[in-house]
Amino acid sequence: MTRGPLAIPSRIYVIGDRRAFDEVVAVADPKTRLSHFADVESFLAVAPHLARGAVILAPSDEAARLADLSEIVGRKAVAFVLVALARHDVAQAVTAIRMGASDVIVRPCSLDHLHQAIARARQAVAPPSPPPGPAVLQTLTDREREVFDCIIGGMTNKQIGAELGISHRTVEIHRGRVMRKLGVARLAELLEIGFALRARMREGSPAHRVSGGPQSGSSTGAPQP
Repeated sequence: MTRGPLAIPSRIYVIGDRRAFDEVVAVADPKTRLSHFADVESFLAVAPHLARGAVILAPSDEAARLADLSEIVGRKAVAFVLVALARHDVAQAVTAIRMGASDVIVRPCSLDHLHQAIARARQAVAPPSPPPGPAVLQTLTDREREVFDCIIGGMTNKQIGAELGISHRTVEIHRGRVMRKLGVARLAELLEIGFALRARMREGSPAHRVSGGPQSGSSTGAPQP
């Protein structure tokens, strides 16, 4: 797929795993200025003097270094932050989005995937459109709502299946239906909707609250597939 020269920011700062930097160099436009920083401390030391650009945080130890996001997001030199995980991990993706990442990608990524992630990130930092209201949850079945709550709670498909007593494949089917009903195509978008709904309903009726875990009880009184 052919892309215009402005599809990738003119400056990208890769923090963390050197292999991630090499992967971005391999797919980025030659006109893009790329810089690598071994750790967040090195980046922050020069951040006040850097031109504004995109940051790709590629921690070598995701569980330990995602905490660094709070130090990066909001800096003058940072247009947006992508988190590049070495493996697909729903729990880590949830944590990254909660901490301010615009999107999460799994390494190594192709040029097309990098373009798509940057486009989504730019959209994420644009003036936001109003999130859907609580009524959108009424379009979900009880089982879809349980799966949705589990996803917002940071559970993997395998964990959701064990929690609800259904197969991994069935979880994927329900997750796909939830995403279609909510009009999203990416996990990051689904999480944003879930977090927004949870924040709006904290003071609302407990019966309609996005709980971050499976709902207790079912209106049907019988298990659903």
